[in-house]
Amino acid sequence: MTNEMIFLFQVLFMVGWALSALRLGKEALIASISLQALIANLFVVKQITLFGLNVCATDAYVVGTMLLLDLLQEFHGMKAAKQGILVSFLSLIFFGMMSQIHLLYTPSPFDSFHNTYELLLSSQPRILFASFISYLTTQQVDRLLFQKLKDRFPFLPFSLRSALSTLPAQLLDTVMFTFIGLAGLVADLGSVILLPSFIKFLVILISAPFTEFAHKIVKRSDVTI
Repeated sequence: MTNEMIFLFQVLFMVGWALSALRLGKEALIASISLQALIANLFVVKQITLFGLNVCATDAYVVGTMLLLDLLQEFHGMKAAKQGILVSFLSLIFFGMMSQIHLLYTPSPFDSFHNTYELLLSSQPRILFASFISYLTTQQVDRLLFQKLKDRFPFLPFSLRSALSTLPAQLLDTVMFTFIGLAGLVADLGSVILLPSFIKFLVILISAPFTEFAHKIVKRSDVTI
């Protein structure tokens, strides 16, 4: 199976998960936002070749957090969206702290996984800081843009409003993370910004048609705006 096929399955599974969480309710959406934010930060070190480009394997999850946030805001309102951002951000902070505490333990002579954990979890503080700051900022940007589009253009379908708010927020996420976390460490910042942005655009493009099912799977009685 090629990376491109895996990527397509990843995006479709992510959208299916988001719609399932929507059907389960507000709590499931908030939990899924936190889960995908953690996955994106944990798996970020894996690089893959996709459509001939060297990119990160977790860009789909980064976009997925904003899709979940848009669904949360669409069906449960601004207060729930703010709660989702806060809970997921605190989860990232908790994960970052606990992962570093985990590495402080001296492994026993019989342990064979400490070096693997150390390689996976010992991200540079600058990278972690860049990830946390860009995540919190861009989630807030997406929330505000989505609400403005919803207020001014209520006739637009959810999938279009979600895409229009997610695209600039994702571009901002890539730019912020690159300049805060990677400036001075990589030679070509332009490529580092453009390649992930292209992959994120593909994720949004592929997932948009399927998100239109959102209003069909949720009963009006379940909406708590």
